[in-house]
Amino acid sequence: MVRVYATGMGPLPWEKPRFLHGSCARTWQLVRPMLDAGHEVCLVALRVFDAQAPKDLPLVQKTERDNLVYILADEGRKFNDPGFHQSIVEQFRPEALLAITTPACKPFEWIDSEAPLWADIHGYVMGEAQIVAELLEDNRFVGEFWKRYDAALYRADCFSTTSRIQRHALIGELGALGRLNRYNAGYEFVYSIPIGRSADEIRHTAPVLRGKVVPRNAFILLWLGGYNFWCDPHTLFEALEGAMRKNERIHYVSTGGKIDGVNEITFQRFRDRVEKSPFRKQYHFQGWIASDDIPNYLSEADAGINVDRSCYESVYGARHRITEMLRAGLPVITTRITEVSRELARAEAGLTCPPEDPQALAEHILDAAEHPAQLMEMGIRGRELFLREYTDEVTTRPLLDWLQRPEHAPDWGKEIPRREHLLHQRQQARPLWQKVKEILKPSS
Repeated sequence: MVRVYATGMGPLPWEKPRFLHGSCARTWQLVRPMLDAGHEVCLVALRVFDAQAPKDLPLVQKTERDNLVYILADEGRKFNDPGFHQSIVEQFRPEALLAITTPACKPFEWIDSEAPLWADIHGYVMGEAQIVAELLEDNRFVGEFWKRYDAALYRADCFSTTSRIQRHALIGELGALGRLNRYNAGYEFVYSIPIGRSADEIRHTAPVLRGKVVPRNAFILLWLGGYNFWCDPHTLFEALEGAMRKNERIHYVSTGGKIDGVNEITFQRFRDRVEKSPFRKQYHFQGWIASDDIPNYLSEADAGINVDRSCYESVYGARHRITEMLRAGLPVITTRITEVSRELARAEAGLTCPPEDPQALAEHILDAAEHPAQLMEMGIRGRELFLREYTDEVTTRPLLDWLQRPEHAPDWGKEIPRREHLLHQRQQARPLWQKVKEILKPSS
């Protein structure tokens, strides 16, 4: 078994936090199977900002259980302190390193260790940078996002992404940096690890909606989680209004909301429009609910909904909420743009439509409300798809295989020209191209 020094995001799901960020769920997705396989893991997690968390939390919280040492650290004063990580690494003496999610890649700029590194690039970073720059009208965010993982692209020996299509994007980024060089020809750099969850069935333990928040006979459409930059509040609102206008049984229940310190704009824009709606009594905003209650919401809903805008982040990224809905056997109504949305469309586990088409989305909502039997069948197929493709055990196989014998990439320790140096070598390459032409010239 291997000693693994991992960085990630916290708090973790088993801590039952009020606000469970997707990056925290991703961290546990990769860590739990390593522990089950018998590896010894030291996880240092960056504490996700939560405006409603107590203000007097300690800078470092340490928990030890079985083969896990778990350290939850404050971002500014601990997690970004090179000496903090170095002292732990020197004491733990890892045989492998693992950065889970892009923000967790940062410490490996400083950590002095020759252990092989696996970097999990969770979501398409530059796609997110583009829409953040647009929304905030400032292109400086493009450079800031690139800095988040630029060093990891040079340092890591193996990578994972959250979709197969993002794998191709990351290979392109490695090529732009010079990592696709003569030493690595034939070497597999990047693996796809889709968003995964435990295979356990969810349990309904207490009523939370029917007869309490909505009428017992309501058609409940559930939004799960935050409203981030790639959410399309305009299409979502217009579709809901169109559907509610024709069917008064439709009720929209939203858990989550704004994402403190990340995106507090998108949700507010949506909420402002709802307040002026003639159907506002059919919208129910529950806020960030206790994680123990999420199964109850999933169990009582008739369908889940996800609405993405048309952007590169949506094309290359993933959606935790869709995986969670598939796990629960909840049929999904979604825009058809992310990889997981296309997979559920192929499996007939939900209803999908093109992005930025409120009319098509409204028609799907109405169709779902009027055909409960077909909707139930979609949910069953969704659960089957989840068990086949999206459990923790299935998704993390590439990482667990690598941990059987963690090794450096073939260009480890070699001189790798940086991007700017590669561009300056064009003049020097001309004689080489002439030599290649002579070799390949057909004989007379």
